[in-house]
Amino acid sequence: MDIEKFKSMLKQIKVLSDKLEVKKLRGNNDYNLFLALFDASDEVRLHSRFICSLLDPNSPHYQKELFLELFIKACGLEDFGLNSQIAKVYKEYENIDIYITDGTKHIILERLYFYSVLISKKCYQ
Repeated sequence: MDIEKFKSMLKQIKVLSDKLEVKKLRGNNDYNLFLALFDASDEVRLHSRFICSLLDPNSPHYQKELFLELFIKACGLEDFGLNSQIAKVYKEYENIDIYITDGTKHIILERLYFYSVLISKKCYQ
């Protein structure tokens, strides 16, 4: 194979790769919500797995940091300074339900179960 044919083939591969990336970003991907929630009998960690799956820029939803940035905006933390492009999202990290960090800034999410609150309130009364 001569060098010109090889260069042409590489250009075609690049074009196809770019088209595939656009399709992924438009939702034509292999993200599977059920895999994120795989152990449905484990209700305690079900919510964390689901939320973590969406917030994680490296999750196979191919939206990169989009969901994390929307979450940060919804929480009013735009000025917090977390770099979502390098952020890591951990679930069940050292007894923290969801831990988000860019190495400098940190966001900690804990679940609060309404049912638990009702029981505690009854015990208090």
